Amino acid sequence: MPNKRSPKKVSKRPAPKKKSAPRPNRRPVRRSSTKKTTPKVTAKPQVADWPESALPTLIHKGRQRGFLTETELLYAFPDLEDYVAEYEKLLDEFDHQGINVVESGPSLLDSAKPEFLEPTH
Repeated sequence: MPNKRSPKKVSKRPAPKKKSAPRPNRRPVRRSSTKKTTPKVTAKPQVADWPESALPTLIHKGRQRGFLTETELLYAFPDLEDYVAEYEKLLDEFDHQGINVVESGPSLLDSAKPEFLEPTH
């Protein structure tokens, strides 16, 4: 007679825990809530070059008419605040050559009434 054996039940044992090295006593690291930032390096804006090519045209036009308007100068030198010293020298040159710089006419946005619309008393 053949022996009937019942299958053995194998129970799984948990793996033994490895012993870790003892930890040295450490103080908890305190982290600040603010981030450390490095100062940003901003590039210096490039200064526009003095437009030498516009000078002969302006001087020629100013000599013919005897004046230049502020608007013409602002169109010729759009970045005027970048080269104030050169602009002042140019105005001296205009004065030396007899070229006047005049204000532009009144703007459409000005609220000034023309003289013929003013009431006479």
